[in-house]
Amino acid sequence: MSQATHNATVENDSVFASRPTTTRTVTFLAVFLFLMGIARSEEEGENRRAAEPEKKRASQKDKQRDRPTKKKRNDNTERERKKRPPKPERITRKTKDRVSLACTYYPGTKGKNSVPIIMVHGWTGGRGEFEDLALHLQEKFGHAVITVDLRGHGESNHRMTLDGGDVLIQPERMRRNEIAGMYEYDLEAIKSYLLAENNKGNLNIELLCVVGAELGAIVAMNWAVQDWSWPQLANYKQGQDVKALVLVSPTQAEKGLKVQPALKHPDVRALSTLIMVGGGDRKSNSYAKRLQTRLKKYHPPPSRDPRETARRRSLYFVAFDTSLQGTRLLDARVDANGGSPHDWIGEFIQRRLVRKQDEYPWKNRSSLLGG
Repeated sequence: MSQATHNATVENDSVFASRPTTTRTVTFLAVFLFLMGIARSEEEGENRRAAEPEKKRASQKDKQRDRPTKKKRNDNTERERKKRPPKPERITRKTKDRVSLACTYYPGTKGKNSVPIIMVHGWTGGRGEFEDLALHLQEKFGHAVITVDLRGHGESNHRMTLDGGDVLIQPERMRRNEIAGMYEYDLEAIKSYLLAENNKGNLNIELLCVVGAELGAIVAMNWAVQDWSWPQLANYKQGQDVKALVLVSPTQAEKGLKVQPALKHPDVRALSTLIMVGGGDRKSNSYAKRLQTRLKKYHPPPSRDPRETARRRSLYFVAFDTSLQGTRLLDARVDANGGSPHDWIGEFIQRRLVRKQDEYPWKNRSSLLGG
């Protein structure tokens, strides 16, 4: 063999001799990297599996945090319940002359700051005619309102006799003295209920307001006279609780009852008074304006300061652009100076009673003999 051939063989052998080493190295590195990849994948898988329960628990905590608990739901329900005023209650009152009066009481929501309001319907009317107004004053202002079927009307048409019998009261047969029982006995029985509510802390009887429609306006005024005529005792306050009157379509006289006693009483004629009428009826409007004129002299005159005039004003008159009168006027879709009949009554009570709570603070009026 020539030297060149030998050298070539040697070179080829050298070349070929180095290949197995390089192949093994590459193979080793590949295997190493492959195993490292598997290990890394297994490690990442382990980490993921380890993290999943924690994420699940965190997700569950988030859901539990977002979902209201039973206690929170109960608290929310209780708050919503407190926002809603109590439902009206049907009650029955017995007068001193044994007439059963059917009433509906709308409890106030402000405790000792609740203004009590008695609503008195007209001839042939009934307590249901005041439902919308009563709910409005209860729900919007928290006032305590009571409506009543006067004797001989609605469900108040029975009188018990001394021997335990029962007599049907027929309005068309009622005489003047029996009609006078509407203020002499009926409203006294209603006030006794409100007085008991006062002593429970559910209202302030010192802020009593009476809303009367048509004949009910005359009844309200005459009862105010009776309320302000009780003799005062040294240790117990009797009467003098009516502080405001709302007279809707008032007349001068009806069914033998007249407004004169109220106009002659120095305290009653000076009470805060709102007179409302449907101005479209000339006769009704004339009666209402005449009453305003007769009362005007007993109320503060306007001053040069508008704010002082507004603060002292105690007599209001409003005529709505309608011929509707009485309780039909109350719910009519009419307004005067931007206010409906409900709005006027609500604002009147706010100005003349609610804002005068400091002048007429709540007192426990339980008598020494109980009740």
